[in-house]
Amino acid sequence: MSEHEKHAWASLIASALVWAFFTMRLTEGGWVADVSPRHVLWTDVVTVVLMIVSHSLIDALLAARRAGDVVKDERDAAIEARADRIEGYALLSALFGGHIVKQSAIIWQYRA
Repeated sequence: MSEHEKHAWASLIASALVWAFFTMRLTEGGWVADVSPRHVLWTDVVTVVLMIVSHSLIDALLAARRAGDVVKDERDAAIEARADRIEGYALLSALFGGHIVKQSAIIWQYRA
């Protein structure tokens, strides 16, 4: 497994754990919890700090385990460029998904 793939796996796991923390803090029984703005702000700040710390630790641990510098070849650059394009599509889709969820929640609340 290449260093870039190891980094991707570690980053994926760390990000999923931080997202789980974020979700746990803002939901209750699978539903969005009615929490105070202070609670939301605190959760956002801690989430950002957890992402920074976890990814810094990943970089430090992987750097300590390897002998020299990691060189990106053409394949690594192409994989990262394609992943960037997929990420952009996913972010845009998430915005549309969020809007659809909001409108659905409005309709559901009126029907309930």
